[in-house]
Amino acid sequence: MRGVSQSLRCCGILARMPQLPDAAPATDSVALSPRGFPLLLNAAFRLWWRSLPATLPLSLPIALLAQPQRVELPTLDALQSDPDLLIDWVAPLFQAHTWWLFAALSLAALWLHAAVVLRLAGQHRGAAVTLPAALWLALRRLPGFAVTVLLYGLLCALPMLPMLGIMAWLGLQGLDLPALMLASVLISLLFSLPVCWVAIRLMLAPYAAALDGDGPLASLRTASAAVAGSWWLAMAYVSMPLLAFLGVGFVAAAAPALVALLPGAEASSLALDWSLRALGVIGTALVWPLLHASLVVLHAAAARRTV
Repeated sequence: MRGVSQSLRCCGILARMPQLPDAAPATDSVALSPRGFPLLLNAAFRLWWRSLPATLPLSLPIALLAQPQRVELPTLDALQSDPDLLIDWVAPLFQAHTWWLFAALSLAALWLHAAVVLRLAGQHRGAAVTLPAALWLALRRLPGFAVTVLLYGLLCALPMLPMLGIMAWLGLQGLDLPALMLASVLISLLFSLPVCWVAIRLMLAPYAAALDGDGPLASLRTASAAVAGSWWLAMAYVSMPLLAFLGVGFVAAAAPALVALLPGAEASSLALDWSLRALGVIGTALVWPLLHASLVVLHAAAARRTV
């Protein structure tokens, strides 16, 4: 990948694209250990804060793409009077253009995510990667990055397949609703453990693909080796920015329902709706770079130790 960049530079294509300096930040020599944990976390928060001017132009479109669309479901009375309403509501989900649109929007979001990661890595190394340079390099590495993210998601979801089979079997046993709900909750908690283990163990794979240009399998191997022996510390490290991310998402999703309960909310429902949507977009645009910054710092420290 470095040879490709040099060849393109000779042709003048990447003449202005900055290279990340070889000098590593001080935190790159810090191990993911109880003593190094606060140093890495402090470096991640500092990187996020000073990189906001560089990441917001990319994270704002990501937040806009991630905004949930309101869907009006047919009521139970309407379904009882006309069962075909459910078919009419589900039919667009199986049309080809729906899936093509979903794929295009997903690739656009992944492209922007990769550019955010590259700009954060540049800030971490002390090199200001320009917006066009980050977008161009992210576009070149998008195929490997997208496949790596897809494999990561599939591997995280793989432990859920037995759970779905067990849930389907329980549904056929004629259990009472309270017993069925209790069994479902216990089984979900049980199978969430392997999902969490895989998610933490391989969480650096997309960053290896975006920053190092590694292929999907090599990225998964690199991520697994980086977290080996430090799974609990890695989980504690990523849980802090992840809680901030989930907290903002929960507030953005629950705020419209809570505001609708206030007196006089119906009179200004449109203004409130747009205001809450705007706050949700801004909050999401702020916390995405925080999560990326935490993992960029961790990936850099792990990569430097293996050199």
